Amino acid sequence: MSLRDDLRMYYNGCYVSCVVNGDLRVLHVEDARTSSESTDDAELHGQLYRLTDRAPVHLGYDAVNFDDINPAMPLSGYYKFFDRTRPVYVEAQLQNRTTRKGFDPSRVLGDHGNFRLERTHFIQMFSPQAFEGRLRRDLIANSDNELHWRGNVIGTYREAEPTLFNQYTHMRTLVCKLLEQSFGGLRLN
Repeated sequence: MSLRDDLRMYYNGCYVSCVVNGDLRVLHVEDARTSSESTDDAELHGQLYRLTDRAPVHLGYDAVNFDDINPAMPLSGYYKFFDRTRPVYVEAQLQNRTTRKGFDPSRVLGDHGNFRLERTHFIQMFSPQAFEGRLRRDLIANSDNELHWRGNVIGTYREAEPTLFNQYTHMRTLVCKLLEQSFGGLRLN
């Protein structure tokens, strides 16, 4: 198998990011090309997008040098998409040695399959502004006084007093630590 075939197998249909002239770009890979068995001249080809604070800007079909690809992929967690008023919990299965190397849409669920992710959502997930932050990766408190853990409502809070539902009381210590770090020391009932 040639290097070109390997790159196609691992990256076609996936999203990857790179920095071009200081701007973060996301490429939806459609092809790979190389003239040797070295990655020195290898390129990934596909639809290129520039990230903005609103919808991603489509820049057309383009190529990105393989060595310029950022190996970091979006993590599971809460994301704020430009077309949604509330954060959406996205579960992304990370790749291992034997699977595709880019950000593979077939391995991603939005709100446990209840939210259909579109191409613009996958692209936005590469933006640091879309991610709700490390402390809020798994736990958020929304304006409806609900505590959400990885997309599930686990309790409520009123006047800085959170209460966990019975089936989630085993998470008491973890939730307390996360609330203390991210919300400044709330007490758990």
